Amino acid sequence: MMPRMIDLPQKLVVEIFKRVPITSLKAVRSTCKTWEAITKSWVVLGAAARHEFLLGFVKMNNKVYSLRYHHQGDVSVQQVDLPNQLEISSMVYHCDGLLLCVAKDLSKLLVWNPYLCQSRWIGPRGESFNASDMYAIGYSEDKNKKRDHKILRFVDDSCVVGPVISVFRCEIYEMSSSDSSWRVLEEGKPEWEIDVHQRGASVNDCVTLSSFLRGDDEQLAALFGGCESSFFEIWVTLSVEPKYVSWTKFLVVETGGPIFTSLNFQLSTYFGGSFFVDEENKVAVVFERDSYISISAPPPSQHTAFVFGQAGYIHSVNLGQALKLQHLSPYSGKHCQALLPPLVCSSSFRPTLVQVS
Repeated sequence: MMPRMIDLPQKLVVEIFKRVPITSLKAVRSTCKTWEAITKSWVVLGAAARHEFLLGFVKMNNKVYSLRYHHQGDVSVQQVDLPNQLEISSMVYHCDGLLLCVAKDLSKLLVWNPYLCQSRWIGPRGESFNASDMYAIGYSEDKNKKRDHKILRFVDDSCVVGPVISVFRCEIYEMSSSDSSWRVLEEGKPEWEIDVHQRGASVNDCVTLSSFLRGDDEQLAALFGGCESSFFEIWVTLSVEPKYVSWTKFLVVETGGPIFTSLNFQLSTYFGGSFFVDEENKVAVVFERDSYISISAPPPSQHTAFVFGQAGYIHSVNLGQALKLQHLSPYSGKHCQALLPPLVCSSSFRPTLVQVS
């Protein structure tokens, strides 16, 4: 008698499920109660099950790709089918198992739970969102630990072409609110700055921030330096408090020598520079688009992941060709064609049962 899938050992079934696209897990869960229990355990176990599913997401060529890091130093990506074949602008934002995407035409936002395959479309206060807008998604908790998810929008009208008075403001959208509308929080220019081509906060163009999970606690990672200074360092937080943050050095990489020339590694925010850290395996992965810009007949531009480990370990992984696509420039407000770098969204994705529809 031919063995059935339902008769396979649970360990083997889990290994198979690891290779199933996250958007297909809904069909897996509906097959039988045993399979539903296996996938739901990834949600219940939290940090203890973080190796059972994908690591995060990365934006390339206006598409979203799921991202996996393998312990052998390899990185793999797989395109994710967003609702309505949505093409996205700028970056992808993540919190608590939810993804926030900005439509390429800036007409709407998408909040998406890839585990439940649920989505919500959100419109702007005015005619459309701005190409220079920056976003964050998060939540607050009440005394019963019930989470209220919110979207924060940073609006800088100084980047809008036309007779517009330069105004910076913050708007918030509360997903549990009955009126489902944006609310203005404040106006004024902040002391910090986030460039529109960057994934995270930037300080003097030499520090880029990322986040990762240590157990159930979210921590920060900061990348400092660049090829101009012949090295870069990555620091990670030991603790994050409301008024105090402590750091420790995680990795130092010397970027001089012929190996970096052959790898074409630039560590520039214009070619990429977004990254994540795997604290357990003591590696950092930096995402870039190659920088062939002065060659008369350059090869097709490629998206690349550079894996850096301790004791000088370096490994590069080709993630596919970078396409020259039309997009709305946040600087000029005009449509143009450009090769955009890959931008990693999250190194700490965990499935969630949060309802968004």
